[in-house]
Amino acid sequence: DRAVTIHLGYPPGGLGDSASRKMAQRLSEIWKVPVVVANKPGAAGLLAASIVANAPADGYNLLYIIPETLSVTKALRR
Repeated sequence: DRAVTIHLGYPPGGLGDSASRKMAQRLSEIWKVPVVVANKPGAAGLLAASIVANAPADGYNLLYIIPETLSVTKALRR
């Protein structure tokens, strides 16, 4: 009943930008609600991940990130 936001951990034109926008367009067609991409570059994707982790668990905030980014960051932050 309202817009869904895909939080992308990279800047516009960066990794995953074009793929996430294509996915947002397709999901918008399927779900019949706006699906927007919000670029949240910074901290190797952790900024976007943090935003989604702290958002209400209502399904309106999704994370689009390259999995390797989070696995490498996790290993470095032990």
